[in-house]
This record gives sequence, C-alpha cells and structure tokens, in this order.
Amino acid sequence: MIRNPNEEIFRSVPQTFISPFPSNDSRLSAKYDAIAKAAGDTKGLASIAERLLCQQQAQAWRDGLALVNYAKAISVGDILNETISRVAWVSKDGPAGLFAQVSFPQSSDPKKLGEAVAAVMLDVAIGAISSIPIVGQILGAVVQVARFLFRIFSTPKAAEPELLLPWDTYSSNLDEDIVDHFLWKYFGQGVDWTAIWLPPYELAPWELHNAARDGKEYKGGQVWAPLHGDAIPYAQGQLGCIPNTVRVAGHLQRIPGGAPVEALRRHWLAFGEISWGGIVTNVGDFFPSTGQVAGGMWKQAERSGSPDMYKVDARAIKAAWEDYFGQFFDSGFSLYKSDASIGELLAPYICVTLGNQPRLGIPNMMRPHPAPFVTPAIFKKGPGTSETWTDCLFVEEDLPKKLADWPYDRPDDKYARLPKEVPDVNLRSDHYVDKDGYTTDDWAKAVRRATVLGPGGDIGALRGQKLPEGYRCVPWPTGAERITAYTKPEAAIIGPACDHLIKMQERCLEKTLVAAYVRPEEVDGLGPHGAFRQNKALRDKCKQVRSILLKHEARYRINLKDAETADPVFAQKLRDSGVNNSIAQMTKHLGRLGAGISDDDSPPPPPPPPAGGLPFGDLGRPSEGESRWKIAAAAGGAAAVAGAAYYWIRGRHREAAG
Repeated sequence: MIRNPNEEIFRSVPQTFISPFPSNDSRLSAKYDAIAKAAGDTKGLASIAERLLCQQQAQAWRDGLALVNYAKAISVGDILNETISRVAWVSKDGPAGLFAQVSFPQSSDPKKLGEAVAAVMLDVAIGAISSIPIVGQILGAVVQVARFLFRIFSTPKAAEPELLLPWDTYSSNLDEDIVDHFLWKYFGQGVDWTAIWLPPYELAPWELHNAARDGKEYKGGQVWAPLHGDAIPYAQGQLGCIPNTVRVAGHLQRIPGGAPVEALRRHWLAFGEISWGGIVTNVGDFFPSTGQVAGGMWKQAERSGSPDMYKVDARAIKAAWEDYFGQFFDSGFSLYKSDASIGELLAPYICVTLGNQPRLGIPNMMRPHPAPFVTPAIFKKGPGTSETWTDCLFVEEDLPKKLADWPYDRPDDKYARLPKEVPDVNLRSDHYVDKDGYTTDDWAKAVRRATVLGPGGDIGALRGQKLPEGYRCVPWPTGAERITAYTKPEAAIIGPACDHLIKMQERCLEKTLVAAYVRPEEVDGLGPHGAFRQNKALRDKCKQVRSILLKHEARYRINLKDAETADPVFAQKLRDSGVNNSIAQMTKHLGRLGAGISDDDSPPPPPPPPAGGLPFGDLGRPSEGESRWKIAAAAGGAAAVAGAAYYWIRGRHREAAG
C-alpha cells in the first residue's frame, strides 16, 4: 500500500543524502577542510577528527537506508501492512525503527555506534525486513572506512596521501551521487534492482598502464582496468555492488611500497633489501555508502515473503560476475610471464575464508616478499611455488605476538614492539634468482631460491647454523597461508548468494503470499518485477500459484490494499473470489506456520551470512603515531604519483618497487 509521506513515522527522514567521502583526486575537498585542519593540529585533535569521521559515515549509512525504504513506502508501496508496524512506529519519545533519527556519538568504537542504533530500535526494524542481521558488519565497515579516510587527511603532504584516492582521469563517479541518483531516486522507486549487483564495467580485456602527469610518464603509479580503446567502459546503470557484501567492485591502482618503519627492513646476505610489494587500492572501496546501503538491500531481498526478493534477477547476476571475473583473471595471468608483479593487482579479488566467512582480498600482503605470492596456480596449488617456499626467509627477535600476522604488532602504534632483524649478517638468506639464474632483489623477477639442500630442500637464512636464543625464523609463505584455500569471488561469495536467492524465489511463491504482492507481467503500464523479466519458468510459476490462490483458503489472508498496489487486476480477481479482508477472513489459519498454498511447514534454508570482509582491508587498521604511508611513499621517493591530471601511457613494463 502506498503510504502518505506526511505520516508521523516519516518525520525524521532526511530531505537529502550527503556522503562524507571526499571528491575524487582531492585531498582537501570542501567537505573535509575543517577535519583535515583538526587532524594536523598540534594540540591532540587528531583523535577527534577520526571519531568525527566515524560519526558522519555512520550517519550517511543511516540516511541512505532510510531514504531507500522511504521511497519504497511512498512510491512503490511494498512495505506490506503486516510488516510496517514492526518496521516503523511512534514511541512516546518520537519516531522509532527504520526512519528514526539516530544520535551517533563521535566514536570509532563499533559497540558505541551500535548502542546508538539500538536506542531507537533501528536494529530491530532492520531485522524485520532482512533475512539475517547485518548491522554489525555495516558498522564495522563504517569504522574501517572512516579510519582509512582519516589516514589520508592526517598524513603529511610530503607523503602525497592523495595517491590513495581515485585518480580523477580514471574515475569520475562519486559515492554521494550513486546513492542519491541511483539507490534512492531510481532503484528505491522501482521494482527491478538487478543492476545494483551487476558488474560496473562492460566485458573487456583488462590492461596494465603506467600513469602520467603533465604529459610525462611518472614513475611508480599504475592502473589495472578494463579498456575499450583508451577509456574504461563503464556499464550504463550498473553499480558494481558485490552480492551479499558491503563491497563495490572497481579497477585497481598501485604505487610503490616499502617497510613502514626502519625496524621492519629485512636484508639479503650479499646486499640489498628484501623488497616489499606495492600499495594496491581498490577504487570500488571509495564508494562506502553505496556498498553499505546496497548490502542492506541484498539482505532485504533475501527476506522470505518480501516483494523485494523478486526485484532481483539472481541468475543474470551470477552469470554476469562469472564472465567478469573470468575476464579479470584471464587478462591478469596472461601477463604473468612478462610481468609477474601482476599477481598483487589480482590479490584484492582473491578470496580466503577467515572465521568461516569468505572475504575479498589476501590479507597481510604488505610485507617482505622474496618472490611472487600470487601465481597462475594459486587456486590449485596455493601461493608461490615449491621452488620459492622457504622455512626461514629471515631471522628476527622472538617478541610476543600481539596480532596473528607478521610483524605481530601495529607498525603505526607508538607503543608497538616490533621485531628487529638479527644483527649477524651471516644469518641472512641468499638472494633468489631469476629465470636466467642471476641473483635478483626484485621479488617480481624471482623464480627460485639460490641454494637448496636436495630436491625441494631448504636451508634458508640459517644455512645449517643454530637459531640464536631469543630469535625466530619467519617462513614464506606462512604455515597458515600454505594450507589456505584460495578461490575466485564468483565461487566463494557470489555464486552461493545467488543460488540461495534463486531457490528462495521458487520456494516463497508457494510458502508465502508474496505472489499476490508482485507483478509477474506488465499491468496497466507498470513493469514486471525484475526476477520475472528474463525468467519464463519463474514467471509461469507465479501465475500458476496465483490461479491456485484464487481457489485456496489462504487467499483470505491476503491484504487487498497491498495486492492492489502491486497488481490492480489480480486484486479485483481476489475480490471476485470473495476476499474482503473482514476480521473473520484475516484471522483464518493463524496457527499455520506457512501462509501460502503449500502444506510444507519446514523452515527455509538459512541464507549465507554476510561475506566479503570490509573495505580497504589492512589500509583501514587503527592508526596512531607516524603514518606508514609517509615512509612507504618515501621508499618510492618522488616516484609516488601525485597531482591532478593523469592519463594513459601505454606499455606494460613495471618499475621496480621498494
């Protein structure tokens, strides 16, 4: 039923949507001028800036969620009457639930942000329209995004932090515009949400290019993206949100990386440092509000009995991502022989399972690497190769491990205890060698260890010597990495999410009354719901269930106002069959677990939990003290790509990182 926008429950709905994320290629956008100044203040205001960013990002998520569902209520009318009282209501203190204003504190603690959500029962309302709770993951993403943004604005200008922002020539969309123009004003007011979760680019080969400034190639900066001619082929109207995640897909940017602090430098036996990979950022992560709102919408579409379920063509989404990531990995691995560094640009879209949840991106890639971690065989044989694995890449102090991953403490925490390299230069690894047998300190060119004992043997840094007391060997890859399963996103995340939705769309037509609240075909100029447009079998099943409903006792529980909003023609057929929504009719079968025509009262299969991890990965860790980016950029020197005017320089060669 179409709701009146003047109802009291809508009193706190915002009039506009504003994302706190900055404009592209802009270190000091107008939105954040004051915050950036506070972050650079010498009076300890940096923590205030970080908390303020968290508050504003949380507010943006709440506003986007409220506006999309407000559009559904007043334009589409498919927040059903039986649901509205559990979604939004007026308490003695004012509006509560889905459309309530939330007083988010200035805090970077997800728990405190969650308490603000619970105070107005927004979490309860979201639970009433979603398949499973998702508030926790979204608030985690809110904090992660705010921390990353804070790093950019608090990093000294000398470190050129804008290099981590989307470069203007390659990315012109804004997070705010996508939520405002698409999620709220277009998809929120329609019945086909499919394009929200279709890939952001047309199918095209991906290419690696160096960046340039002022007409000259600028050492260090690279972009990995699909190309038609010289342009990235953005797919019209497709947002690129990844199903069942709070992530948005995008192309990749890379700048040189290096040890964030002096204590973490590691050296070869003869000369030089063990090199680090580059700093890789996923441009899709720069649309945090889009990802957060879309993540909530996917869980709404999974809700049993919700018309939102039929706004999504899950078959088309699954097939599109299979093609997209097929092209992505095929293009990348085709370059491997000429440029093995390409693997680190593929790593953000390689999935690992942590805590029983598939997440996008291989964690902890910013560390010393003797050879390529990602190879074309990673999905079958794991990271690296048997010729590059070592049980002792370097020897370091055996300090307590506060974190699971090396260096086991946060490099940018001023209280961190970071392990130092063993001072005995004889306890250092030999250089690895390249395909021609020459020693190399460029990990991207290394193919095997220089010295081994027997077939597949490894003497590493110790060379048969005893490990000194108080020190430890650090293997590469780690033991956990060697046994981890690495998978593609369409297999680990997208496929399972779409398969579940496909099954639920068939099941819910019989198990619930949703067939009365959706349109399998065009009616009076109103288009069909998205799931039916290219799926004749599902469309025919919906029509068949409707025919049965007109003779089934379950029809007396259908709300005529909701049915008429969706399909006036079918609503009239219900009236002709005797449905009048009297109290006696509406209370029939109240004891039944299933509201539809099916006698099967078994519970539905549980949906997959939210997956994909959080935007920015390791780049969004809590920050304190000196930023890693200052040192990482210094490692690349002036080669760290800066400025506003970038354009393509063709050629796939890569400058040495580190």
